[in-house]
Amino acid sequence: MNKIIDFLLKVIYYGEKGHKADISEQIKLVCQYIQKNLLNDFLLDDLAEMSNLSLSRFQHRFKEEVGIPPAEYINRSKIEKAKEMVKQDEISIQDIAYDLGFSSPLYFSTVFKKFTGVSPLAYRRG
Repeated sequence: MNKIIDFLLKVIYYGEKGHKADISEQIKLVCQYIQKNLLNDFLLDDLAEMSNLSLSRFQHRFKEEVGIPPAEYINRSKIEKAKEMVKQDEISIQDIAYDLGFSSPLYFSTVFKKFTGVSPLAYRRG
């Protein structure tokens, strides 16, 4: 799992910044926590505390090291998980939205489409 997270962080950072990522242990631990707890809600204050940084310093360091703000990283990660879940016909789009902590299926669909280019239903239909 750690190798996958490291790889994803480097891909995201390389794609956003055009150079190799150098992720600190503090930020790496936060990313691992996010990946392992995608079905939970995240408060940026809690993630900052986990990394022993103030909220503003955490947000700055996270974006500097990962290449995107923490909230976007969380949404991208949740959408990657959602893509797996959407392929399972027995799980409704509404259930996926709520399971992943989105406030509504409409908001989930909006975020899903932003990152994939298609709605969850269109993605399911393949």
